[in-house]
Amino acid sequence: MADNFAITADRMMLDARALYQTKAHRSACYLAWYVVECTLKSLLEQAGAKPWGHDLQSLHDDVATLLVQGNAVVAKYGDPSRLAPTMLQQVDPPKTNKKDVEYFCHWDPRHRYDGARWNSAVSADYLREAEQSHDVLIGMYLDGLVVL
Repeated sequence: MADNFAITADRMMLDARALYQTKAHRSACYLAWYVVECTLKSLLEQAGAKPWGHDLQSLHDDVATLLVQGNAVVAKYGDPSRLAPTMLQQVDPPKTNKKDVEYFCHWDPRHRYDGARWNSAVSADYLREAEQSHDVLIGMYLDGLVVL
């Protein structure tokens, strides 16, 4: 069975909203990140690319490349850099033994265990960015490009 990024994003958006309302900020951020990831993957998939991985920066860069190349699907639904500016913000890497780390986004799967950064303000920013991404998927749904 093929991955359905749009349905996954829709489900994660509902859950992120519920978790935000209960002040479960870390979990709300985690699911909001999935909404953005799945939106970027849906854009890539609809543009004929093969989405892979969980690195928001790489997914963003792949979508941005398609935008620069004039891809009609990506051009219609907008510049990916507006979808998740907080999540894509560069921060210091988490403590790791890896020496080849070049950058880390504000959201990186390795940050999910860091309890210090997940407060109500960050959660609100993440949820807003997830909502913006979800709106892209709704537009794609209304145009018949994805199933929700």
